[in-house]
Amino acid sequence: MTVEVPEGWKTKTLGDLLLLEYGKSLTDKSRIPGEYPVYGSNGVVGTHNEFLVSGPGIIIGRKGTVGSVEVSLNNFWPIDTTYFVKQKTSDDFGWLVSLLKHVNLASLNESTGVPGLNRSYAYKYEVPVPSLPEQKKIAEVLSRVDEAIAATKAVIDQTKQVKKGLLQTLLTKGIGHTKFKQTELGKIPESWEVKKLGKIATFQTGFPFKSREFSEHGDRLVRGSNVSVGNLEWQKQNTKFFPPERREEFRNYILNEGDIIVAMDRPFISSGFKLARVRHVDLPALLLQRVGRFQVGADINPDWLWITLQKVDFVTHLVRQQVGTDLPHISKKDVETFELPVPPLAEQRKISSGITPLMKLLSIEENKLEQLQTLKSGLMSDLLTGRKRVRVSND
Repeated sequence: MTVEVPEGWKTKTLGDLLLLEYGKSLTDKSRIPGEYPVYGSNGVVGTHNEFLVSGPGIIIGRKGTVGSVEVSLNNFWPIDTTYFVKQKTSDDFGWLVSLLKHVNLASLNESTGVPGLNRSYAYKYEVPVPSLPEQKKIAEVLSRVDEAIAATKAVIDQTKQVKKGLLQTLLTKGIGHTKFKQTELGKIPESWEVKKLGKIATFQTGFPFKSREFSEHGDRLVRGSNVSVGNLEWQKQNTKFFPPERREEFRNYILNEGDIIVAMDRPFISSGFKLARVRHVDLPALLLQRVGRFQVGADINPDWLWITLQKVDFVTHLVRQQVGTDLPHISKKDVETFELPVPPLAEQRKISSGITPLMKLLSIEENKLEQLQTLKSGLMSDLLTGRKRVRVSND
């Protein structure tokens, strides 16, 4: 079926625009480290001292990550799990890259076992093609968004590195200490103590709400699938609700802004860092079974605890509790037995005040990145189909 195109555009197939050439095998043993990137179906997999294709070029995943699109601005070597693109026309390179990223090449996967992209199918794929001046303008608009995304990612990476170094220093050496003592956790400031997590914070597990009690709308129920890296996530498919008129029955399970949430299901903790903090936008919400929260007393600064628990040691401890067991989830005891160095309250506050600005900056930049990626996705959909047109100069 021919795709609809706006006035002045044409319907063509990918086969009209390009050829997909097979990459060439280059095993790890055969590679001699050099200046030329070696591309597999999921990106750069090494370097070599020779190249197969002159850049700039486009690499398409053929086996493995089917339909993935990579770009090399320099000469490169695509291995045999990929295709590399040869243009048959004078279409704008940047526009063609965006087009290939936008079309769903993965849907052409011909294999029910190992994924594979059949180029004869790809050649028949129909696409809308604007004039060359409009292609260039579309590529220019999308390139500006790409530049903003790259700049934001650079800020995030730099902030994470600074945060990591500062965390390591403040959470092990503290502020201004000259005297240290040896403990089972290593050297810590003399005025600090090693304590179990259960001794400095109350850990409450959720209530076993029944699925038949769920409602279409109302108070959110926090489950393990909602606990992500730092925040709670509420995708439509994993969000469950509870009738708000019954909230008072379960007042002890009502979450508060700032609560620290831990996923206790084994799959969630084993797959990585699953610790989140409740924001105002997450409320009202209730704590469901196999998810827990920390509540601290007056002698513990909640911001310090949040920062401290983000060290990988905590998640590593939880995963270790599962070694040799078939239990599908961790226990309250597993959480409470985690040991950590605890400074006096005044120093906890100083440590949190030193780290919190970095964490806020990181959160702002990550939100900005998400917005930019959403913007780009929308722009690609609109501009590459002609639903929205760019203004082309007559000069």
